[in-house]
Amino acid sequence: MAEEKQRLSPQEIQERKISLVKERGSRVLLINSPLGATL
Repeated sequence: MAEEKQRLSPQEIQERKISLVKERGSRVLLINSPLGATL
């Protein structure tokens, strides 16, 4: 596992960035949507 952290491929880095953006986006959507108020 330590080896993986040391050298990430550009693809992996991009995937992580995309997943982070999606997480933030979904959280914002949940907060702004009527469904988010009920959760």
